[in-house]
Amino acid sequence: STTAAGLGKLLRGRGENTDGLIVRTVIPVSTRAEDQHYTYGNMIGAMVAELPVGERDPWKRLEMVQKCTRKAKQAKQPAGVDFVAQAGEFLPASLIAIAGRVAAMQPMYSLVVTNVPGPREPLYFVGGKLEDAYFFGPNLVERTDLAVAVLSYNGELNFGLTADRYRVPDIAVMASGIAEALAELSAR
Repeated sequence: STTAAGLGKLLRGRGENTDGLIVRTVIPVSTRAEDQHYTYGNMIGAMVAELPVGERDPWKRLEMVQKCTRKAKQAKQPAGVDFVAQAGEFLPASLIAIAGRVAAMQPMYSLVVTNVPGPREPLYFVGGKLEDAYFFGPNLVERTDLAVAVLSYNGELNFGLTADRYRVPDIAVMASGIAEALAELSAR
């Protein structure tokens, strides 16, 4: 919801009309089962969600995001990426290559948003306390100009914004929109 608010502020700052605007977002998620927590290797899927960028009411925006992500989780949407990875074990390489090319041509989403839970207590190294920790999102791929990575650390949320500097030179506007949205939600 805060990312939607920040993106809305960015777009309105560019003079764009955001009324009713919904932005498709890919969210990397862990597909690791409870009994696999201490196993090696990545087990990551992707969930596509819709961010209500045009919604200005912080509580309504939060409700809309929760409803959308809950629906995507119930649909078991994250399994898709793992299926393609596992399909390589029994499908011919030529079919996997064709599927990859078709998927790459699809404008499935405009933004990548990821959330990584970090340590709840402060970390120390050689007696020095780690004050803040930031996570920067996945590398940007073609047709995706922006990634937002949220990392919780020691009771705080830190946002790392990665943007194409030529296409999103005004990323600071989005950052201030995210900060304002967090303040709105915290004030209640």
